[in-house]
Amino acid sequence: MNAISKALSAGGVVLPRNIGCALLVLGIALRLGPYLRNYSLEVSEASLSLNIMHRSYDQLRQPLDRNQAAPVGFLWTQKASTQWFGDSEYVLRLFPLLCGIVSLFLFSSIVAETLGVVGWLTSLGLFAVSKYLVFYSFQVKQYIVDVTCALLLVRIALWATKRQLRLKEAFILAFAGAAAIWFSHPSVFVLGSVGAFLLCRCWTQDRAAIRWIAVVGVVWLLSFLYIYFLTLLALGRNNYLITFWKNGFMPFPPKSLHDFR
Repeated sequence: MNAISKALSAGGVVLPRNIGCALLVLGIALRLGPYLRNYSLEVSEASLSLNIMHRSYDQLRQPLDRNQAAPVGFLWTQKASTQWFGDSEYVLRLFPLLCGIVSLFLFSSIVAETLGVVGWLTSLGLFAVSKYLVFYSFQVKQYIVDVTCALLLVRIALWATKRQLRLKEAFILAFAGAAAIWFSHPSVFVLGSVGAFLLCRCWTQDRAAIRWIAVVGVVWLLSFLYIYFLTLLALGRNNYLITFWKNGFMPFPPKSLHDFR
């Protein structure tokens, strides 16, 4: 919140705090409204939910039925929620909803620190009303968790750049990154960028911290390798999913200008 306060006071011009608060409230309302209306589960939601409800924790590590796939941390969280609170649509959608709301505050904090007041309010407004960010905040899917994990990693990286990178900072970076891999498959790519950014910063400003970055990187790598052999290796053999998402991947190796495009 300090970053938001600084943004509000940037350039000596104090903007009303209620503008940012109103955007956050708007974003929460847009996400909470459909959740409270309790729409019936879509086919893909129902397919994933059946796996969550009818499988044990250990079985959720294995390839899912009905050509579904999700990070094991997400699946275990959903499984625990249904055991504690029941298997209603409200319960199944609760964790994505909470992630959708948390992502609003994470994004607001990041852009308040990195952009000016106009940039902060404009980007926060766009984030609050984004069609897909709202939609996946009340879906029994892991995609909004991907957004939250990415923002959390960026937020922690920005925090680390303002401190001397030593044991405490390295522990937080290592734990957050290792945990994110369990909840979000794309977090691996975010960690690659975050790690490269922190390494470059340490190289130019604090070379003594490079060893801590190396330790953090090793922890991230070990977590990824464990998840890879635990779930991703088998997932990569699902021909249905590979065919379904085929057009989402760059042809490799690229053989023509069209492939590069």
